[in-house]
Amino acid sequence: MKYTYDPFADALSIHVRNGRIAETREVTPYLNMDLDSKARIVAIEVLDAKKHFGKANLNRFSFSVFPYSKQEIRRLE
Repeated sequence: MKYTYDPFADALSIHVRNGRIAETREVTPYLNMDLDSKARIVAIEVLDAKKHFGKANLNRFSFSVFPYSKQEIRRLE
C-alpha cells in the first residue's frame, strides 16, 4: 500500500493496487473510492483528513506529500 497526502485539499489517499481509475464513488461526504474498470478498489480517499485522523496521527503515516513550496504549506498551518 502507498499513502499520499495533499495538504491543500487536506486529502489522504490510500492506494490499494495499481490500476487505472475508471470511476470514483462517493461513499460518504468525506470518503471516496476509486475503482478500476472491473469495479475493484484502486484507492480510497479521505477528505478533511486532519479532522478525521488528527494532525498528530497524520504525521505517523509514511506518505508522499504533494510537492508544494514551504510558503504554501505554512499558509495551511
